[in-house]
Amino acid sequence: MESLVLAQKIELFNDQFCESFFDFNATDPQISLASKAALESQQHPLEFLNEIPIYCHEEVPLVLVQDEPPSFQWFLTLPSVADFDRCVLRESFVTYILCMAKPGAKPAVSTGSASRVDGGAVKRFDEYNRAATLPHYVKRFMDDGYEIVHIGLLLLFKISREIRHPIYRVWVLLSEAHYTFRFWTVYRSTDEKTMVRDAEHKYVHLCPWELDKFEYLGLNSHSPLMEKPKGLEMTLEQLQEMAARAKERRHAYMFMYNKKYYAAMKEAVSAAKAGRADLEDPSLRKWLDQHESHRERSRLSQQAVSATVKAFRDGFIDPDTEDEVVQKHLKRHNGFKAKRDKEKVGRELLDARARGELNGTDIDSGIEKTLEAGQKARDSATKHAGKRADGVALCKRLDKGENIVLTAEEVKLVDIGRKEIANRQKQGAKAAKKNAQAREVLQDFESGRLKKPNAEQQELINRARKRKEVVKQSNEKQAAKKRLT
Repeated sequence: MESLVLAQKIELFNDQFCESFFDFNATDPQISLASKAALESQQHPLEFLNEIPIYCHEEVPLVLVQDEPPSFQWFLTLPSVADFDRCVLRESFVTYILCMAKPGAKPAVSTGSASRVDGGAVKRFDEYNRAATLPHYVKRFMDDGYEIVHIGLLLLFKISREIRHPIYRVWVLLSEAHYTFRFWTVYRSTDEKTMVRDAEHKYVHLCPWELDKFEYLGLNSHSPLMEKPKGLEMTLEQLQEMAARAKERRHAYMFMYNKKYYAAMKEAVSAAKAGRADLEDPSLRKWLDQHESHRERSRLSQQAVSATVKAFRDGFIDPDTEDEVVQKHLKRHNGFKAKRDKEKVGRELLDARARGELNGTDIDSGIEKTLEAGQKARDSATKHAGKRADGVALCKRLDKGENIVLTAEEVKLVDIGRKEIANRQKQGAKAAKKNAQAREVLQDFESGRLKKPNAEQQELINRARKRKEVVKQSNEKQAAKKRLT
């Protein structure tokens, strides 16, 4: 945002915008009736320009009054939308210029806009990253070997969600049409028929330069104002209510879809582990690959959440930050923490009830739910502890060479047991390493080499002393047993 200025403060921008407004309104064949009616609902474009802040690079209005058209390199100097925070793009509508290049070929550009009522500009640029829903000629050029090298920002409209209505999308389409015909990013071919058509185009008078002076190709197929944004006849409240219902339907559909999807994946993984399926089967291989991909994404996601939480606790992240990713990570962590805290309180309440310290009159609906969460967590822990113990026992029998025919359930238990054994070894090695470090710190302290231990060193000293006392008691018990025998 540092490289942008408030466009309404540039008189040249206001004049150019108003000129395009009156030109487009006077040319019926290139504008939809709905867009025309929406634009005519305001007597003058300055009324719209005074409603919301619009930002641009200061050179954008100036380049339109130069003697020569802008070069392809000039477009590459515009601020890249990739450098803007996703929170900014989500709360904004954007008009942009898309730049494409191919070695040995003439560069190409396309003017576009991103103005989703539900997601601002961010969803449109996500589609470019996925190469999804591309404009006709952009896709054709990409298939021909062109690559998107830059998406430069022309205008940024700061429109909050509370006032976002399709009427604003019409104005964004007006700005898109404004730059489409000013920079003449209209698709052109080299045949004479098309060249004649370009010369007779309804909006060719808006272009400040001769068409043969451009060093780039255009990729826009039509006037953006021919589009009809949905919901123009509805009020903002009606649109918000409709969006809320659509969101509920989408969540319900995704819940059922994910339920079936993960059930099928779980069945495929179980069949593979139990030896009930052919690992060379392409359909099974697909499920196994997706399972591994999900596990890897989950692991990386958890690492990212942990790193964000640590940076937040260490003071490297501003507590008032509006960064979308940081907020998402903290919300996820706090959700897990709230669940764990509720389960902990529930277990404590269960113990209190077992001791007779909590009677029926003290239990309201809130405490009842907490007790249920504690009981559920306790049952789950008992169940998993039992599975780990059974799995370890099976692993020991197999390691001894016993010939066991495993069932599908026992195959799962063996997998759990192997993980438990590896985890115990890992924890044991970690504890041994920390005990050795604690002994070294204690020796330094007792010998006088360490005068004033810090909090971490004091914790290690206490650990070493406690460990020393445990070993001493164990040796005394062993000695007592020897004397008895």
